[in-house]
Amino acid sequence: MPKFMGDGGDYTLAITTATATAIPATANVPDGSYELIISNVSDSTVYFRITTGTTAGIAIVATDMLSIDFSQGQSGFVYQSSGSTKTINYTVKEIQPI
Repeated sequence: MPKFMGDGGDYTLAITTATATAIPATANVPDGSYELIISNVSDSTVYFRITTGTTAGIAIVATDMLSIDFSQGQSGFVYQSSGSTKTINYTVKEIQPI
């Protein structure tokens, strides 16, 4: 289905070691379907999961990106195990049907 991007925003998230952190933050989850773009601006790999946890997941290596579409009210989690807090950027954009 064709789509265009509606309202949204750009955010920064600090991820501590061995802690699954919700992404987007609860306050940043749009009211409708949306695209989440995660940019790993840290110096090590971070992982994305649909459920909370700190094992397995989609690896997002340093300087790489991941884009995923979510239905209304859905979100995911990121974690890392490098030993120090890592920062990532993410963008949330509502999906509006044409």
